Amino acid sequence: MFWYNMFTMVEIRQPIKRTSIEKKQKIITAGLKVFSEKGYYNTTTAEIAQIAGVSTGIVYNYFKDKKDILLHSLKQFFETAFAPILDTLKQYKLPFNFDNILREFIPLCLKAHIDNKKAHQEFVSMCMLDQDAGLLLRQMERNAIQCICEYLLSNGIDLPYLTEKTQIAYHIIEEYCHDVMFAKYSQTNFEIMFEEVIKIVKNIYVQ
Repeated sequence: MFWYNMFTMVEIRQPIKRTSIEKKQKIITAGLKVFSEKGYYNTTTAEIAQIAGVSTGIVYNYFKDKKDILLHSLKQFFETAFAPILDTLKQYKLPFNFDNILREFIPLCLKAHIDNKKAHQEFVSMCMLDQDAGLLLRQMERNAIQCICEYLLSNGIDLPYLTEKTQIAYHIIEEYCHDVMFAKYSQTNFEIMFEEVIKIVKNIYVQ
């Protein structure tokens, strides 16, 4: 999976021992928790350290700064939410019934959004405000789309412009999830929207 050290950052300590790896993971998990509850700008590194059960000095052994923790937290959040969705998708084998697949796949995507609503809202906001966070999210989305394409190809779904079609499908489903989660439009009938999303996405793949 993509790792955001592609960005220009100072070198930080890379844990090797199990205890060090666990300590770093505790800091990332604590960051995810506090960012979700208080927001990035209302959170301090000291608060993250306290939740993680380490000193502030220990935090700086593993992370450059608070934004560094944010990026690690964003990566963990995305991968944790996407992994079970991809695992479920991989259970389907030929012959595909895209209608049935989408009726299970889309609610899974929606559940992943709703179960982590606060975190999702904060990370989406930060990805709009912070260039590095935005770049990281786009790269992880590209990886997710590529994983879906590889799965489809491995099952004989080799359509022209498969990547572009999957990217369109991905963003249609993502926007549907956002509309439902945030109830953007009070007059929207989301049951009808769900059916329309299935029709649109299915038509992308069924020629």
